[in-house]
This record gives sequence, structure tokens and C-alpha cells, in this order.
Amino acid sequence: MFLVSAAHGIAANPGMARCNPPVGDHGGGDGRLARTAQREGAGRDQGHRAKVLSYAEKNFQSSLDYAQSLVHAKDLPEVLRLHSEFVQGQMRSLAEQASEMGQAIGKAAIDTTKPKA
Repeated sequence: MFLVSAAHGIAANPGMARCNPPVGDHGGGDGRLARTAQREGAGRDQGHRAKVLSYAEKNFQSSLDYAQSLVHAKDLPEVLRLHSEFVQGQMRSLAEQASEMGQAIGKAAIDTTKPKA
């Protein structure tokens, strides 16, 4: 829950409003820098959420396919083979997903620190 609250900022945790100054107070002046960063961050956040949701759907479908294959297994050696294939596939998938998310988060961090022209 904490990560979700942190990702949503003050809107997700109204009690934090007392701890953080309003958006206009960041970045000096009229607060345009802070508001721009918030909008851009929200757009990236939606993209990351969509990616995570697609991973979850893929993993869930993979689990359903695995369960279906187990139902049709004829003997214990086939169950063991199916299990081994499933675990190996899940590990490959997890590695790919972690790599993609790491790249996306790294890009977001770099983009956030770039000065705007």
C-alpha cells in the first residue's frame, strides 16, 4: 500500500498534505516546473501501469495454460516435464519483464533529471 500511496502522491494519502508544500511552492516562482514534472510523471506512471498489467495478464494466462496441460497429463513423468518447462518459461519471462521494467525506470529517471529547453 505504501508504494501505491507514494506513486499517487498526496492525492492517494491526504494526510501527507500537511508534510508537503503545495505544488506552486516547488521550483520557485510560479510553480510551472513542478506542475510540468507532475504531468510528465503521471504520463509515465500510466505507461508503467499498462506494462505491469500486461505482464500480469501474460503470467496469469501462462499459469492457466500450465494448469490445463496438467489436467491432460497421462503420468507422473509427463507432469514433471510440464512442470520443468513451465518453471523455465516463467524464469525466462520474469527475466525479460524485469529487464524491460529496469530499462523503462532508468529512462524515466534520466528524463526526469534532464534540463528542459
